[in-house]
Amino acid sequence: MADSPPNFPKQDQAIVFTAVDDLVLMDYVATIGDIVAPKNVLFASRISKGRVCIYLSSKTLVDDVVNRFSNILINGIEVSLRRLLTPSRRIILSNVCPSIPHDVFVNKIKALGFTTLSPMSFLRAGIQSDQYAHVMSFRRQIHVQPDDKINLPESMVLKYENTVVFVDSLLIVNQRRRRKIQTVVFVDSLLKSPQSLKCDM
Repeated sequence: MADSPPNFPKQDQAIVFTAVDDLVLMDYVATIGDIVAPKNVLFASRISKGRVCIYLSSKTLVDDVVNRFSNILINGIEVSLRRLLTPSRRIILSNVCPSIPHDVFVNKIKALGFTTLSPMSFLRAGIQSDQYAHVMSFRRQIHVQPDDKINLPESMVLKYENTVVFVDSLLIVNQRRRRKIQTVVFVDSLLKSPQSLKCDM
């Protein structure tokens, strides 16, 4: 009888643990096996950056484990665990004046209820030239933890020094990369009328 084809797991079926010198691989495997049943533990290995990675038989089991535990006791030692792949969504802000510090926007995003998973960063302008490839655009990005309970507001007002920044909309990019017109308006306190910019992303 022909052998059945190998079953290659997906990365969303994996959990990573902090590697502890006093623990061996079997300690991790046995502990997680007590939670999900031994038959559902498929692969295990120590990996780089002081971690132990274990693949389970389904993403559903991974979801259940990480929702129940952020730390786990292995032979009396508390060990942290998380997904190998942390789900995230990317928020992109367009036409944002580069002189305004990142934390002005990051603090507002956190105030909406999002948990940030990365620092905010500038996006490159995409200039096709070796001499000017370093030039950044007026766009920024930050990765946040997905939360369907949080709705991005239709508009957002930020203040920095003498500038009031009106963000008419934000773009959340998920795996399907939705496109959306985004408008950001900068109003300088010394100007009589606002300057409006639009960008098709």
